[in-house]
Amino acid sequence: MTATPHQPLQRTRLMNSPALFLSFFLVVVSADCADSQRTVSPKPRMTEREVLDIATPELSNRFPAAFQKHQPYHAQFSNGHWWVLGTVPKGIRGGGAPEATVRDSDGKILNMSFSR
Repeated sequence: MTATPHQPLQRTRLMNSPALFLSFFLVVVSADCADSQRTVSPKPRMTEREVLDIATPELSNRFPAAFQKHQPYHAQFSNGHWWVLGTVPKGIRGGGAPEATVRDSDGKILNMSFSR
């Protein structure tokens, strides 16, 4: 059905039917549910010790002068990633420490830097 300049398009019964609306609604909701299944698990797959075993040798290679000064290293899990950070020695003001971000799903180091 086409519209002329003086005659607006009229909706068909199918477009106004509750069945069509319900079908569209179910498609949208199921797509949203499928996407939510891909979210990051709130529980880590790796332990803190495993993460430190991966990250600390790389931090030692990247920051050889600072690595020993900032031991011990700790790891915290959040949103599918581990944040590895060295300890800032007492008495140091405005200092930083070597840090790394490790992906929990495969243990890949995503980033290494020296925080300030």
